[in-house]
Amino acid sequence: MNETLKQYLARFNVAIIQVNDLDQKDSLALSRPTSMTEIQARAEKHVEAEEDKEDRISQREVCVEKYTSLKATRAQILKEVYHLHLLNIPPPIERQLGLSREEWCEFHQTHGHMIEECRLLRVK
Repeated sequence: MNETLKQYLARFNVAIIQVNDLDQKDSLALSRPTSMTEIQARAEKHVEAEEDKEDRISQREVCVEKYTSLKATRAQILKEVYHLHLLNIPPPIERQLGLSREEWCEFHQTHGHMIEECRLLRVK
């Protein structure tokens, strides 16, 4: 076979993607189980993986919902916190922290997201 290294790598990458995207039915076809017990064990592994994935997703959702509702804007609260010296002002960030040039984060002192959406400030 006369193929360039570039062609080989392209073919190799396609094969890798196909192997990494195997689902349960493909894995059973590639390595045939020898008993019903082995089929059940494989199925249980897939069920556990799906449940773990669902748990991780629900935990992320719970974390977001645990924050207390605020009566003032984050910008107003941040000004008061700085005034009372309850939180150190971080040094300005030299790069943009998101896609939007119009949005400004007073906490990070840079463009990219609004202070109301600032995840780091929410944690602080």
